[in-house]
Amino acid sequence: MCAEEAIPSSYAEIRRLRAVEKQGRLTQADRKKLGLAYHAAGQHLLFRRVMLDAIAADAPDAEPHFYLGRHYASDVSNFAQARGYFRTAVDRKPLPEYQAYLAHALEMLGEKDEALALYRKAAAGNACDTVALAGLARLGAIAPGKIAACKPGHPVVLRELAKLLSAQGRHAEAAAYLERVLVIEPASASNAYQLHRAYKAAGNDSKANRALDEFKRLSSIYGGQ
Repeated sequence: MCAEEAIPSSYAEIRRLRAVEKQGRLTQADRKKLGLAYHAAGQHLLFRRVMLDAIAADAPDAEPHFYLGRHYASDVSNFAQARGYFRTAVDRKPLPEYQAYLAHALEMLGEKDEALALYRKAAAGNACDTVALAGLARLGAIAPGKIAACKPGHPVVLRELAKLLSAQGRHAEAAAYLERVLVIEPASASNAYQLHRAYKAAGNDSKANRALDEFKRLSSIYGGQ
């Protein structure tokens, strides 16, 4: 679904679920759907309220805790708050995805030993979990080949894989992954500059210059992000 369609669709879902709520027929699954619809519509305070209602209605349910953790980590950058929600989610249901997100919050808070242990536990449950792969790469705890074997498509993982390869002097391979990142995020001047550096280190001056030209072009439009 394209972005411009998402918000109208979210409001339609909100109206539908509010009507169900007024009839007193709102289920726990409906509460979570309503919360997610509020979040997709940018109504974060209402999202929080509904997810807290879902926790009150069904305390053992791990999902509302997980959704609140993701909100506080991604939207607010309050990793201490996120850690609490993620930890509760993991306690209730130790899924690899939940473990990986808790590990990320811990990493952001500087608790790297526990983060590493949880990233490894998440990867043991799902060897190709995106958050776990990126975290293990940042902490230098995974070989590039293991990441490549998962055929990653997420730009965060691709960037971390490129960093690992560059650190090993495999600059041409790093550049190949950074090319994929630039396809996924074509407006990022930072990506173009990292690609320039990789090609320069690989001794490919023509591609390095092309990437540098792209960096300058994107910077003039979007800035250096």
